[in-house]
This record gives sequence, structure tokens and C-alpha cells, in this order.
Amino acid sequence: MVRSSAWGETSAGPPPPEPPKARPRHTALVAGSAAVLLVIATAVAWPTVEPTPAPAEVRAEQVRLAAAGRPCTREIAGADWVLNPCVPEGDALPAFIQDEIGRRYAGAAVDCTAEPSDPPSSASPTATTGPVEPTATALLLRQVLGTVATPTAPHPTATSSPEPSDSPCPSGSTGPSGSASPSGSASPSGSASPSADPSESASPSASPSADPSDSASPSGSADPSGSASPSGSADPSGSASPSGSADPSGSASPSGSADPSGSAGPSESGDPSPTDPQTPPGDPGNPPDPGPPNPPNPTGCPALLGPEDYEEVLEEAKSDRVDCRDVSKIPNRDAATVLVATGDSVTSAHLQLRSSDKTCGHVSQDHRGHPGNNGFFSYVGRYFNANKNIVDYYNFARTGYSTGQIIGAGANDVDACGFPWGRNSSPLSMAEAEVVKAKEAGHDAYFVSTGGINDTNWTDVLRSLAFCRGLEFVAERLSLHVNWANPHGKEGIFTGGGGCVLTLHNPITNKDTNLSATVPRFNGPDLFAAIGANASSIVNTMLDAGADKVVWMLYYDIVPAVTDAGTVAELMIRAQLPDWIADRVPNLGPRMSALIDPLWIGQARAVMSAINTNIIFSMPLHDNLRVVAAPDLARVEMQETGVSGSPHPNAAGHDRLAQRLAAGFAGP
Repeated sequence: MVRSSAWGETSAGPPPPEPPKARPRHTALVAGSAAVLLVIATAVAWPTVEPTPAPAEVRAEQVRLAAAGRPCTREIAGADWVLNPCVPEGDALPAFIQDEIGRRYAGAAVDCTAEPSDPPSSASPTATTGPVEPTATALLLRQVLGTVATPTAPHPTATSSPEPSDSPCPSGSTGPSGSASPSGSASPSGSASPSADPSESASPSASPSADPSDSASPSGSADPSGSASPSGSADPSGSASPSGSADPSGSASPSGSADPSGSAGPSESGDPSPTDPQTPPGDPGNPPDPGPPNPPNPTGCPALLGPEDYEEVLEEAKSDRVDCRDVSKIPNRDAATVLVATGDSVTSAHLQLRSSDKTCGHVSQDHRGHPGNNGFFSYVGRYFNANKNIVDYYNFARTGYSTGQIIGAGANDVDACGFPWGRNSSPLSMAEAEVVKAKEAGHDAYFVSTGGINDTNWTDVLRSLAFCRGLEFVAERLSLHVNWANPHGKEGIFTGGGGCVLTLHNPITNKDTNLSATVPRFNGPDLFAAIGANASSIVNTMLDAGADKVVWMLYYDIVPAVTDAGTVAELMIRAQLPDWIADRVPNLGPRMSALIDPLWIGQARAVMSAINTNIIFSMPLHDNLRVVAAPDLARVEMQETGVSGSPHPNAAGHDRLAQRLAAGFAGP
């Protein structure tokens, strides 16, 4: 272009070409934005809106969760409620939740239908809380190995009516509320004082009794493995073998080199908790799946079948043979012995290798493939290893079995891990058949059993309380506190039942999230007499079958036990927290705490003592029977895993029980 002499003049050259017409810019912007949005939408994959489940589908899922004992979330009275266990829509809410709603959300529409009462047990005779009174002669002749604690009075039942509340329900339908002020009105940043740290006073030393760890080892040493063989000094007879000729002091002792002194303490350091530090790597109880290989069946083991009258029962029983020996190779063929066991998780050996919120998460099993049952790890298996004159060992015990199931379990009965019994003959019938077969073959027959605690709802109570104590851990970190719904507060809930509630208030949405657990009333007092009667029936059956030695192992004191309550709380509670608060709660585990809160020590001991006492005074007087008091297991002799490992014995604990079993079999 030639510039003109003046800007206002037209140049003499050719006119410049016309500039291209500009396209409308708004069209390009709209099209470009659409393209960008399309790319973004494709990249982030915008979620589709799921249709709201129909009420029938929601209730069906809630019914499923309730049957499994799992929690669910429901909106009630304008607030979110985590109900543990789930209460399906249309079912009556627990009384303590009705009461909480009445105090917090007065005027809300609430289902005030009365809760159904606990169904009566079919096995329970006339209820009694005390032991069956024996005659003076029976007391004089009673032969019980070891010392059995005298039962203490349980926590008194409330006699006064709870204070009236603002509940929308009639007074007859609301449950007693704890006296603690509700925690719900405070937001997570509120100034409510935190609850006491359960681990600060969780040491078993809070108990008024002497620390059982003072006598944890028969030799007085802190390391029970030093005398883990049943031939140790804990055996008054001085020999694990009833015949006196076996040499149980060899390398067959299952205790190996376990050193329980390595157990971690209930500190707040946050160090990972050991799953079961007392179990050496080579111990048969260590592998959770598939467990040790099928035990050898050398030539010379006793025959699996026997008398024709018991042929069908013995055919079913053979799958519970744990181990056997060649009869021709034992030290004393005249003392060849068949060892038979029934019982619950103590005798079946429930071993939880790592903490879980599931009862049977990470549990051990043996070659039989029944999770939660390991006949090798059991104190009975350890006695088998120590007494070389035992030629056959059957263990019909199952985790979670009641005395009623020992007597009459059918094919559809399941254990605590959901594994079906799967046979027509009961555990007791099979044990009886094995004893009859042993006697016909000319062998001695020894029988041992535990049982009683699973006749009650004890494990349901402990599981609910584990959830409640998990709420305490969360509350502590948020400067809130848990409301314990019981006339006596937290102390009374252990046996009296009720519930616990932690309320989290969202100041943005002005909506509450209430995390709750229903704690059932402990029903043991209604069943103690039935437990004693069933134990007597089991023992009499085995004596009538011809057993040469019958031992009933009583329960040990669980107060010294600790558990990784932090990890259990993390697994149980974290998934139930709303998103807006979950990130503000730091990891809760691992963290050791006493299994039994100091407030509940007296009640826990009273429960175990009442069961033991009723069993003792229900037993027949017989020269071949011994009722054996369990040793005082120390904390380092019990598992520390939750939710079901603690308070079961670990390797060192089973060694101690094996020693006591040997003393029982060797007794006069």
C-alpha cells in the first residue's frame, strides 16, 4: 500500500482490497463451549441419577441387614439414624431410640409400638439366678480340681422408674434413658467435654482382685512356654500320661518357642497390634487357609468304624478325626487311649489371626476346612501331642455351640462362622459312639468338654458393646460424648441392656446424624439352670458309654484380656460416618484397650462364676468325673485381636489349659 501525502487524502494508487467479512463471533463461542463441555462430560463421566428404590425393595434390604446383625441408615424425624442392628421400616424402634427422638425432636411422628419381648428359651426350665443348691453330703464329696471363685452379686436391677421425658410415646413404651446429657446438639467443633479415654483406665489392674499374671506361669516365670508341656510342674500327678509310662516331655509339645512376653501392652502409642504374637510361625494354628495338611493315616491307626449298632454314626464321625497314631508304636500298648472332645470355641480353638469387624474374619482352621475350628491349635490337640499313648483323637467341638447344640445339633445347625453341622448325628452322639468303639477295641476312652456361655446372648452383648466403645473413640476425637441409655448409665448397660447414641450435628445443613447400637439385655440368669442341666446330661451320657476319664473344663476369668479396640472401631464405625465428618476423624486403630471396661469387671466375673457354679452343682458324683477349674490366664495368654479373637486363649493359653487337662485326667 502506498501511503498518501496526507492521512485524509485518497491515494492515487489502486483501491485496497476489501477486508474479509468477519464471521459472527458468538456462534463460534457457543459451538466451542459445547465442544469443551462435551469433552469434560466425557472425561468425568457424569453419574447417572439412580432411580429411588421402591419401598418394598428398601425394606427387603433392611430385613436382610437385620437378619445378618448389620447396621443400616434410615431417616427418622428429620434426622439420619444409623441403627445397629438394622431395624426395618415398619418395625418398632427400640425403646431407647424412641426416647431419644422424644427428647431431641419433640413432636415428631414416631412408631410407638412396643418392642417384642425376648422370646423364652426352649431349653430353659424355671429361671434361677443362683446355683442349684446341693446337699451337705454332695458338698463334702464333691471333687473339683482347682479353685472356683464364689459368684458375686450381679449389678442390681433398677427399682425406680426413670424420670419422665418429652417422648411423644406413651410412658409404657419408651425405654429408660441414661442420665447423661444428650450429645446431639453439639457440632463437631463444639465445646462438649470429651468422654474419658477407655484405654486410660482399661488396665485389668483396676480390678480389686490380685493380678492373675502373678501366677501366669506354673513355674513362676513370666514365660509360660518354659513349662508348656502337660508334663510340667502344673500337673499334680507329675506326668501327662495317665498310665505313667508315656514320655510327653519330648519335642512333641506344641508350644514350641512361643514367648508371650513379647505381647504389646494396651498403650496409646498407635503401634500396630500383633495378631497373635504368641503363635510361632510353625504352629499348626497359624495358617488361616487351608490350614495344616491332612494328618497322616499310618498303618495301625484304630479302625474308623466299629459296632454295627453305631455304624451310621461312626460313618459320620470319621470326618472329625483330627489325628491318630499307630497302636503298635506307642510307648505302652496296654494304655492305648482314644481322646474325644465336644464343646464350644475354647475347645474347638477359635483363633483370629488379624482383627476384623466380622466374627470370623481372618480365623484359622485345620484340615477339616471349618473356619474358626482348629483341633491342632486346641488345648486338646496339645494334650494329644504330649501324651504319646493316645492312638485316636476326635474333636466334635464347634465355635459358638451351646450345650443344647452339643446334645442335639442337626444337619442345619450352624456354628458362629456359619458353617453347617451337616450331619444327622449330634456331636454328643458321635462322641458316645467313639467311646463305645474304643472300649470294644480294648482301649481307654477319655472325654473332655466345655460349654455354657453360648446358651446365652453373651456374644451379642459383647459385639454391641464393641460398637458402642467404637463410638466413644470417635466422640473423643470430636470433643463429644456418647449417651448410654440405661437407668444406671454405662455401668448398667453391660447386663441390663439398653443402647448408646452418638449424635453428629452438621451446622451447614442443620441436620443430625445419630449413630446408635442396641445392646440386648443379658439373658444368662434365665438360662443358668438349663446350662447346668445340659452339662450334667452330657457328662452322664459319656459315663454311661463307658468313658474311663471324663473332664469338664470350667471357664477362666476374661477380665485381664485386652483387644485391639481401635482397629475394630475403625472397621465398624468408619463406614457409618457421613462424608462431611469422616475426613475429620483420624484413623482410630490400632489401639489396645481392656476387653471388659473397668465399670463392668464385677458383672463380667459374676457371669462366668454363675455359669461355673451352676455346672459344678449340677454334676453327678462319679469316680471317673473331674470338674476342672481353668487356670488364671494372664493377658499375654489370650488373643488380642477383635472382634472375636480376644478373650480366646492364644498358643500359650492353650498350653496352660492342656496342663490343667492333663492334671484332670491324671487325678484320682
